[in-house]
Amino acid sequence: MFPNNLKAARQKLGLSQKEMADKINIQQAQYSRYEIGTSPSTEILEKLIKQFNININYLLTGEGSMFITPELSQNLLKFKIPKNTKVLLEVEE
Repeated sequence: MFPNNLKAARQKLGLSQKEMADKINIQQAQYSRYEIGTSPSTEILEKLIKQFNININYLLTGEGSMFITPELSQNLLKFKIPKNTKVLLEVEE
């Protein structure tokens, strides 16, 4: 799910994989692996969210708005995760 959602967001932004990678300071080959199925680190997820205003809920679940809007930002839960920490997110129904 994440790979397809990431690719859809990139395409909506009108960017190539190289342009996307350059904006978050990684190699294009590394970025390409995320669209194929490699899980990104928390640090890369944070960069994607901050640089492109992508909704993390959309990236991880495919649900909700693709990008963070002013209305959506009022309902976001904000938190900081220490680098190299693994996180398990559970979505309540």
